[in-house]
Amino acid sequence: MALARMMVVEIYLALIVYAVVSKRISPTFLLVFGVSLIISHYGTAYLLAFALGQDM
Repeated sequence: MALARMMVVEIYLALIVYAVVSKRISPTFLLVFGVSLIISHYGTAYLLAFALGQDM
């Protein structure tokens, strides 16, 4: 589960780096990629905690 989360975070991080290096992309995309990175990283942890809590 942690490996899948890291892979998604690496994709969003690569998109953020590309958005910073490329001058053609607007700052809106940079904001969207940053928010997506945070939501995907912490969202997976919350889903796992919720799934583990249901078993008890």
